[in-house]
Amino acid sequence: MTDTEQTREPEPEDAEPEDADEPEAADESAAAEDAAVDEERPRKRKKKRKKRKKRHSAPELRPARDAQERDRPAFLLAFPRNPELERLIEAYEAGDYARVRREAPGLAERTEDNAVRDAALELRRRIDPDPLARYLLLTAVALLVFLVIWVYAKQGH
Repeated sequence: MTDTEQTREPEPEDAEPEDADEPEAADESAAAEDAAVDEERPRKRKKKRKKRKKRHSAPELRPARDAQERDRPAFLLAFPRNPELERLIEAYEAGDYARVRREAPGLAERTEDNAVRDAALELRRRIDPDPLARYLLLTAVALLVFLVIWVYAKQGH
């Protein structure tokens, strides 16, 4: 630093600079130039927007808890309201899977509403055994049979 810089007193922050009017004038002239340039450019046409289709209101969800204050499975909450489907849902929640297995395909065939049909088939699908579990069970049974036959063959019985 030089001696002149050290002796200079700092300017208060509230003081306005001497050339305060010049930046405002420069801003105004720049804004005027931008407006003139904008007028010279051809305006872009706005694209017409397609009319939005009216969406149906979301179906009312079932309560998350049943009459006994037990939590319902999440997939049941969005099922449509239908008296026959309600009986199947109650049977599913009560653990009466035999009734669901018997009545769900019949309801799916009788109903005209696709949402009810899909819900009935979903209930039926949910009680079917997992295909992987079937495969593993068959593999275990086949292994057991093989080991029993192999042990008897080695002992000579």
